[in-house]
Amino acid sequence: RVYLSPMLFGMRYSSFGRHFTRTYKLQSIVDQLSYYVNPGDMVVDLCCGSNEFSRLMSDKLTAMKKDCRFKNFDFIQPSDTFHFERKDYMEIQPEELCSGDKLIMGLNPPFGFRAQLASKFVEHCVKFQPKIIVLIAPEETRRPDGRYYELTWEDKDLLRGDAFYLPGSVDAEGKTIKQENNVPPVLYLWSRVDFAEAHRKIARRHGHLRRSSGR
Repeated sequence: RVYLSPMLFGMRYSSFGRHFTRTYKLQSIVDQLSYYVNPGDMVVDLCCGSNEFSRLMSDKLTAMKKDCRFKNFDFIQPSDTFHFERKDYMEIQPEELCSGDKLIMGLNPPFGFRAQLASKFVEHCVKFQPKIIVLIAPEETRRPDGRYYELTWEDKDLLRGDAFYLPGSVDAEGKTIKQENNVPPVLYLWSRVDFAEAHRKIARRHGHLRRSSGR
């Protein structure tokens, strides 16, 4: 006896077959990303799901005395409405956010067949010219144009194992069903070319390049 939303629970924030990233994995991403964030930056989650990432990011940056702004979008309202706006990320326009020099965008978009949706997500991010795109996506996802963005690092190991769960879906014992991929997605950090060298220095200083499979 296994129950999977949305078949049982209908249309709510935990339906539509989405998978959410587990908290301890998000915390690891937050711990790494926080070094690249400056006071006054805006962190934008274009497909926020449970909206846990920005909450963890805010706590981390507050502890580091970095005062930042947040915007979190999705077309289904999460239980945590921290800086949440109900909107499809494809409908968001550049004038709704700050300038790209202060902008950090991500995180876990829908993948789609052969990463088609994830690739559209990347294309839409580039329109805002953010200084950082941080992304959980399959390897076949189309990358940002190399004239404008460089891959600072990638981590192919972080999201192995029980990195995801199926929200609103429980087994016969009432436990949330875990989601493990045969081929785990990759965590990417792309930098706009004019920030790339500064971000590589940060990556070297904190050992992120050593954990990167691409370096």
